[in-house]
Amino acid sequence: MNSSVTSISLSPDNTHAAISFDHSFHLYSLVSMKRVFQKDSLNYRINKCCVSEEGNMVALLSHPIIGIKSVYKVFVWGRLEDDFISELEFKEKIMNISISRDLLLVVMLNSICLCDITKGTQHHQIITADNPFGAGDIAESHNTMLIAVCGLQIGTLTVYECKKDSEPLTFRAHVHSVSAIKFSRDSSIIATAGEKGTLIRLFDSSTGGLLYVFRRGTLASRILSLAMAPSNSYLLAISESGTIHLFDSSIRKAENSEPQRAAIKHSVERDQHIIASVMLDDKFCMLTSSGHYFIFKKKGSSLEVESRVFLFAH
Repeated sequence: MNSSVTSISLSPDNTHAAISFDHSFHLYSLVSMKRVFQKDSLNYRINKCCVSEEGNMVALLSHPIIGIKSVYKVFVWGRLEDDFISELEFKEKIMNISISRDLLLVVMLNSICLCDITKGTQHHQIITADNPFGAGDIAESHNTMLIAVCGLQIGTLTVYECKKDSEPLTFRAHVHSVSAIKFSRDSSIIATAGEKGTLIRLFDSSTGGLLYVFRRGTLASRILSLAMAPSNSYLLAISESGTIHLFDSSIRKAENSEPQRAAIKHSVERDQHIIASVMLDDKFCMLTSSGHYFIFKKKGSSLEVESRVFLFAH
């Protein structure tokens, strides 16, 4: 079963988990620990899934098995009434999708597109540098939406304020390609990782000013997931080497000092897909493509597994 899992997703409020297989999609409630929604897709291969706040909407990135195979489609479903909401079609390869309220961020290899979900329309298509990792994020901020994506130059980041005519903010984040982008819960901070995964940086989302530099290690290992604590007091990063890193962001070090290393490190089993989200300042959850959902509790300088559930059994 594990080999057919194509993607995993957590809702922003940590109430739902989404898992897509080659030809089906499953949504689980993390409150009642049961499967609450499922869709099969015989004519399309599902490459990516994402779920909105409270698990109300599900977006599926699909690729046709027969017919015109150069077309990529995103289907959006409403879970509460099993209601098909919209279908969006693209001719450029899609690397990632992210959903928030009524907007869908579609990240392609050399561009991004912001879509209105309810109207099924595409707008704000923006050219970017090569983005093979599908780096990009969308977040709500002061009654508007912010999107952070790769800029026109390799290693740069551009932040746009949706539905406003303000000029976008562009700044350099890394020397190499950006592989991961994640807003903090309050959208005031943007965490980024480069393709080597050795350095992780935090930026002020309104100014582009560098706040922190963290060193994960010296050997290359791609960052699979980034998440900030609700109080922005620490950053959580999980690398493909199977290590959880917690970096202290409560005290800013001098800019010319050696990048801060992880205050806590914890080894987990390697998996193809791993995603994490911080629930409370001392607690976070992690979902893997093996179907296991963990809750970790931070105690001093160590982590403890508070619970472990095998979602496929529910």
